[in-house]
Amino acid sequence: MTFEELLNSVLNLFEGGYAFNVLDPGQETYRGIARAIWPKFNGWELVDQIKRRYPDARDDWDGYMRASEPLQDRVISFYRFDFWDNWRGDEVLEISPAIAFEVLEGAINQGLERTAIFLQTALNTLDRGKAEDLVLDGVVGPKTILRLERSGDPLVVVKMLECQQGMRYMEIMHRNPRMEIFARSWFRRVRLG
Repeated sequence: MTFEELLNSVLNLFEGGYAFNVLDPGQETYRGIARAIWPKFNGWELVDQIKRRYPDARDDWDGYMRASEPLQDRVISFYRFDFWDNWRGDEVLEISPAIAFEVLEGAINQGLERTAIFLQTALNTLDRGKAEDLVLDGVVGPKTILRLERSGDPLVVVKMLECQQGMRYMEIMHRNPRMEIFARSWFRRVRLG
């Protein structure tokens, strides 16, 4: 399995295409990239060109965007350099494709730092008493990779990541009931089976 195969799986399963929801803090989003959070993503200029070119075809924008090879290349580059390489994705993939998938999916949805903390928390929990706890710094560095290599059953790590992700969604909705509109789509991401 490669980075691009994992990315395509995550995007096709969970991210869809173009969306704009005023209740979503990210507001305008393309393939999981929220303009409010990533305003410097170099694909926004292509998104805007498509919207200007077809102003009366809102329902078709996503199709036009998906057909734009330059836009798809920019999405892949964005996730490669701003996500995958920042958490040592190739090393995690060598250890476990399932964990790499879960970390990539979590990073796209909840941010890299939060997802790295979830990973570090899971690894600390699994390694109780055997080694000093990892610092929950949100950085997948050499110590996190070493602990991941020693973690044992990758399925347990994946389930622990998904449980934390689900709890995060519950906390968000508890603090802001308006976010309950996203409950079904968020919890499709939490696959404990």
